[in-house]
Amino acid sequence: MAAPLTEASSDPGVTVTDPGAGQTISTTGHGRVNAFRACEKAKYHWSRSAETVSTHQTWTDVRRYTGDITVRDGATLTLKGTVFMPAKGRIRVERGSRLIVDGGKLTCTCPGESWQGIQVHGDANAIQAPGFQGELALRNGAVIENATVGVSTGAQYAEGTAFSA
Repeated sequence: MAAPLTEASSDPGVTVTDPGAGQTISTTGHGRVNAFRACEKAKYHWSRSAETVSTHQTWTDVRRYTGDITVRDGATLTLKGTVFMPAKGRIRVERGSRLIVDGGKLTCTCPGESWQGIQVHGDANAIQAPGFQGELALRNGAVIENATVGVSTGAQYAEGTAFSA
């Protein structure tokens, strides 16, 4: 059940309903709704922390994260929906894994800030073939926006600290 509303209209014709459960939360009350507080609460109410993908998955919904996303060796993550990343957050595509952004959108949760982008890991001394390198595919109008560095494949990411291959 959604978190209860703390403020509601005193208008006798107003009913606030929890859309997930179809239950009436409040039919009475008074005061004003603080839209900023309501949006902030909603933004984090449906947020997920860091996520590790270790199987083949397809995401078609809207997801908001407060931590990094890691695609593990052998896994494929296909994004068809919108993923909101936190400021300073990143998506790590490990050696031997695949990230496919198929018409999806990757952006930052916080307006005016940027996330770190996608880091594709690999082995510079190995052959450039699946299993030896991480893979990224952008298809059907995929969007990566509001990132410090959209995609990095080198030995460093935007803040200048090294990451292991």
